[in-house]
Amino acid sequence: MDTKQDYLYKDNPLLSETKSEIAMPLMAAGNLSGVLDVQSTEKDAFNKTDIDVIRVLADQLAAAIENTRLFEATHRQIEELTVLHNTALVSVQATDEDEIIKNTTQLIGETLYPNNFGVLLLDEKEDTLIHHPSYWGDIVPNQPSIHLDDGITGAVARTGEPMLVPDVTKNPHYLEVDTGTRAELCVPLRIGNNIIGVINTESHKVGAFNEKDEQLLTTVAVQLGTAIEKSRLLEVEQRRIEELAGLHDIAQAFGNLTDVRETYGAIAERLAKLIDASMCIVTLYDPKTKEFVAEAPGYGVSDKIILATRYSAQEAKQVWDYREKGVYRANSRKEIPPLFDAMADLFKVESIIVAPIISEGRILGAVFVANKSGGFSENDARLLSVFANQTGTVIVNARLYADTQKRTKELAIALTRQEELDRLKDEFIQKASNELRTPISIVKGYIELLNNGELGETPDNYKQPIQTITRNINILDYLIENLTAILETQALGIKREHIDLTEITTTILDGFELTAETENLSIEKNIEEDLPKIWGDEKLIRLVIDNLLNNAIKFSPVNGTITVNLRRDIPNMILEVADNGLGVPEDQFDQIFERFFQIKSNSGHRYGGVGLGLALVKEIIETHGGEVKVQSVLGEGSKFSVIIPENVNEKETPEETEQ
Repeated sequence: MDTKQDYLYKDNPLLSETKSEIAMPLMAAGNLSGVLDVQSTEKDAFNKTDIDVIRVLADQLAAAIENTRLFEATHRQIEELTVLHNTALVSVQATDEDEIIKNTTQLIGETLYPNNFGVLLLDEKEDTLIHHPSYWGDIVPNQPSIHLDDGITGAVARTGEPMLVPDVTKNPHYLEVDTGTRAELCVPLRIGNNIIGVINTESHKVGAFNEKDEQLLTTVAVQLGTAIEKSRLLEVEQRRIEELAGLHDIAQAFGNLTDVRETYGAIAERLAKLIDASMCIVTLYDPKTKEFVAEAPGYGVSDKIILATRYSAQEAKQVWDYREKGVYRANSRKEIPPLFDAMADLFKVESIIVAPIISEGRILGAVFVANKSGGFSENDARLLSVFANQTGTVIVNARLYADTQKRTKELAIALTRQEELDRLKDEFIQKASNELRTPISIVKGYIELLNNGELGETPDNYKQPIQTITRNINILDYLIENLTAILETQALGIKREHIDLTEITTTILDGFELTAETENLSIEKNIEEDLPKIWGDEKLIRLVIDNLLNNAIKFSPVNGTITVNLRRDIPNMILEVADNGLGVPEDQFDQIFERFFQIKSNSGHRYGGVGLGLALVKEIIETHGGEVKVQSVLGEGSKFSVIIPENVNEKETPEETEQ
């Protein structure tokens, strides 16, 4: 027919000779991706055969487009999971805060957000955000600080809520840093409940970010915040170790020196250097004269001045109330005028800190430290207090050294515990990485086949690779879901609601039918009728049932039977999952619920997984106020019984439970 006679036809000045036209929709998986349009300069140019051919071509083209989009989505997901994995590794391997931020910024900037990406840290004193030197992208280095009242980053740091801005030109909060920026995404960076900065990314493309990007950056922010917290705690511990080592050296010197004059000189010098001050004097209380008398030599002050330094108890009380047994600190005369004035008679005072030397509740003397650049801090006061107490113990009967040994032993225990935690974390990362490596490799392999066209061009040839990709991505998702559930249960608690345990159990069992059939297993279910709803977290309860069934399938022999019972035993619901498989030794009943524990066969073979399933089951059920029991006979099988209270904490709202 002639297109000019069709009222739907619209003239195209570039194709003015068109007489015939076929337009075929590009449909795949129920989604319209475009139109395949064929035109001819001849009337009645197309017949039914042409239409069939074009329809086939349209179907093939739609499938190819859909597969390309699937490839892009899968590739993006792999990149994101790789980034999260590598970010976790950075947090484990690096100990310096700047190094952690730098490595994370470079990793994500190179991989996902090349225009602008980085961290801005909060300066609480100035209420400003400062670009970390590692900030990635097109912005000019050494950017000025951003006040919390300015910009999208300031708003996020102020409110603690993420902001996704598709078009910055339409957002009143936007503060221009890079003239090419068109979209911005910013999420808060926290340690616990305290905001320490933001993670910010910008793009030169309008609408460049979506909710998945926001979820990814939020997850990165949690990982980075945890890593920074660990780094800061480690820094504090290292500083305390150095301080304790310095105090230990002082105690050792005090214990090894027999000449009193030499002892006081060594202690004064070491203490002044430890606190980074220019002067230190040790005074002792003489009960006969009731005076505080300076002992020579000191540090940074002549013996002549020291010998002239003595205060009666009454005079000392006017300078500072030594009976309160506290440390007095003054970085200017206006803070404690009597203290400054008393010392100013002997030498120039810019800042001073003084602490009583106490042993067994008795005042034995006092230690004066003066003139530190920038003034004395609370940490200096704490150090001086520790030193004064140690000195008192030494003076009484060398108790300083025993106390230091005790502290050193406690510190060693704490360090050993920390090393064990780090070892477990390293082991966890290693095992998780091994589990992730196989499905990711499979996904990449099939994606390469799809990309290279080695599977053929017809849609049927794409089905098997896509199914393989889906299956292995599901494996990866299942592992990550378990890991995430453990972390979220610890950090956020559970979100309770009324849930139908019968429906949940039945749905999950239906989903396992194909898996059981593939493994030549049978599943028997016995579900009591008219069971009431329970008060719990549906997502976590599903994970419990899912893990128990996976565990039963894993350890069941070929042609084995898995039995699932669900019944009510007021005021609880009882879920039982039994198999006739390997069985568990009685001495391992407790161990199987520990994280990363894996049962070995008699041959030493380890079954699949990283040993998180039963640990997750136990933690979730205990969080619900219930318990998990196991009955097992080696070679005959195991039965896991989950006891869930029906209405524990029913009066709480989900929000209250999360808190």
